[in-house]
Amino acid sequence: MAYARPDPAALKLRYAAFGAVDDDRVQYWLDDAARGVDESWIEADFAPALIALAAHNMALAGLAADATAIPRGVSAITTGAFSATLAEAAVRQQIDGGLAATRYGQDYAALLRRNCGGPLVTRAGSVTSTVCGR
Repeated sequence: MAYARPDPAALKLRYAAFGAVDDDRVQYWLDDAARGVDESWIEADFAPALIALAAHNMALAGLAADATAIPRGVSAITTGAFSATLAEAAVRQQIDGGLAATRYGQDYAALLRRNCGGPLVTRAGSVTSTVCGR
């Protein structure tokens, strides 16, 4: 069976925060995410991984409806004479921009680990690679 590429409707169904983003823009990010997912992945993980990576990159670009919400890592907020307390680890993750910076990137990272782990040693002692065709 051929690997099915997801469309903008599939991304918006999985991650409602992108519902207002134009389909052409979502398709651009899906096409861009294809550089990080290929047909060496488990077929059932292929579309969810493309969607998660595209959503992660879109969120970093500020395209998610929840991008203006209270950021991850805010543990306290006061509105009168504004005050906020930030969790240092969460802020560091967002600043670094890695996969941990968004919940979509965390979804992609879980799929990435399942599909692109390191070398495996078989019972016979031979080493095989699961590095996603790279």
